[in-house]
Amino acid sequence: FHQQLKMRNLTLDQYKDKLREDLLMDKVLEKELAGQIQISESQIKNYFENNKNKLSKPEQRKASVILIKVNSKSGSAGELQAREKLEDILSKLKDGKHFADMARQYSEDSLASRGGDLGWFTADSHMYTPFRERAFKLNKGEVSEIFRTPHGLQILKVTDIQDCLLYTSPSPRDRT
Repeated sequence: FHQQLKMRNLTLDQYKDKLREDLLMDKVLEKELAGQIQISESQIKNYFENNKNKLSKPEQRKASVILIKVNSKSGSAGELQAREKLEDILSKLKDGKHFADMARQYSEDSLASRGGDLGWFTADSHMYTPFRERAFKLNKGEVSEIFRTPHGLQILKVTDIQDCLLYTSPSPRDRT
């Protein structure tokens, strides 16, 4: 609580004054407007129908990635070596090793220190297309097959999913 006050550059007395003012304003509005505002069921339904895009949140995925770079000078031997390394990592994952630990240990990209964490993204976000497409085909906890990108060979794991959230028009029972 005190940290929040400090972050907002408020003293406890300033916060109390603001809270007192807000509560007083709420009481005045309640007394002056109570019963005067009437919204019909059809107006509520109409509002929700016309504002669905504002009242929804698209499905999001959180994923992590492991990259093994391919030595372009080594030709197909370099790709084979990278593939074997990733197959070994996949085998360790199937044996119960944690993806984030494997990413920290083996991944050859800037996300390695974060366990390969790509963060949250939607199907239409600006996330790198090969990651986004695979992530939305996998279920939570699933690991992709090995795939090639210009950066090298990679595997991806979906670590979490937030379902599409659509706020719906409340029924009259919900408002009583």
